Amino acid sequence: MSDQASDQASDQSESVATDPLVEFLEEQVDYMREQLRREREASAELRRIVAGLAQRVPELEASREALREARESPETGSEGVARER
Repeated sequence: MSDQASDQASDQSESVATDPLVEFLEEQVDYMREQLRREREASAELRRIVAGLAQRVPELEASREALREARESPETGSEGVARER
């Protein structure tokens, strides 16, 4: 009887493996895994971009401060006065 039970279990596993629903779900899982992999890559790319921009913040602030000082300096002449009005 144990041979019959193992044959029955084998038959069930074969029918499950070829079941169209199981195949469809396996394809969906593969697709979702690929999507997840792509999203993780995109997320890593965005983190690299943000990190690069964050490193440039002090440089950009210094540049903005230099522009502000240049506009406020007496060398701008009437241009500086016109902008204040």
